[in-house]
Amino acid sequence: MFCGTIALFQDFEEFINENTKTIFIETIGNPKLNVVDINAIARIAHSYNIPLIVDNTFATPFIIRPTELGADIVIHSSSKCINGSGISISGVIIDSGNFKWDFEHYPNLATSKKFGRFSYHSKLRGGLFKNLGSCLIPFNAFLNGLALEQFNGYFGAILTIRAMAKENTGVFDDLIRISVGLEDIEDLITDFENTISKI
Repeated sequence: MFCGTIALFQDFEEFINENTKTIFIETIGNPKLNVVDINAIARIAHSYNIPLIVDNTFATPFIIRPTELGADIVIHSSSKCINGSGISISGVIIDSGNFKWDFEHYPNLATSKKFGRFSYHSKLRGGLFKNLGSCLIPFNAFLNGLALEQFNGYFGAILTIRAMAKENTGVFDDLIRISVGLEDIEDLITDFENTISKI
């Protein structure tokens, strides 16, 4: 059951029956930007032993955390507001672990006895998403296209830096270069002593 408007929320309980498997809402509805009372909807859903799934794409966890308001599963299209720029294609599914997935009402979750309240998570990981491959990130596709355009079949030369050029800059074969960051001086001394003792 998808509830897309406030008017539907006021009346949707009468439409719940034995065939209702879940209630699906958005934290901020599209296109009118309606904000729903997740607590109230969760109470109704749980009174009928139905999981509440919340699409929190628009709000993101920075604004609303639906699991703290009674949601059982939260989904995000993280390519949109979490990432914000479309340079990645990804999604997030969060199973709160609060819903009791019993075998009688959810027979497809055959792992309910073994995994208990995390049966939905195990079903996703071991079944539904098991064979999903990776997908190309739009920004990487752009960079690949840009490289093909720039190099046009010519991929540069393999350069050899002559030994004389290195020596002119003070770089010799017996030179040891050390990049020191924020490490403690005692740690650095210990590392040097350990290394030198093994030469």
